[in-house]
Amino acid sequence: MDKYPVWFRLFVNTVFEETLFRYTLITLFMLFIDFRLAILLSSIVYGLVHRIYFDLNMVVITFILGIVLGIVYYVFHFSLLGLWICIMIHYFVVMVGYWFNLYRYFVRR
Repeated sequence: MDKYPVWFRLFVNTVFEETLFRYTLITLFMLFIDFRLAILLSSIVYGLVHRIYFDLNMVVITFILGIVLGIVYYVFHFSLLGLWICIMIHYFVVMVGYWFNLYRYFVRR
């Protein structure tokens, strides 16, 4: 996948993560629990998944971002529009981190 530009790879990753964590996990969790707890649990999973490549500081940051994106998704009534707004916010955050090379501070060593 290195033959594709960075912006494209980051966008595909963002779409995948938001579809998995916002759309799929929150929807599945809401079958069994309240939406607030569903957002919290999906944010915990979202943060912990980032532990694979990043340190604990990034886990906390992604956990908070997961809560914010979950709330945005809720405000838009768990709609496709809400999902795309989450994708755009997530993509913006990732691109800012990439442009300013902020990820170097969080990569596991």
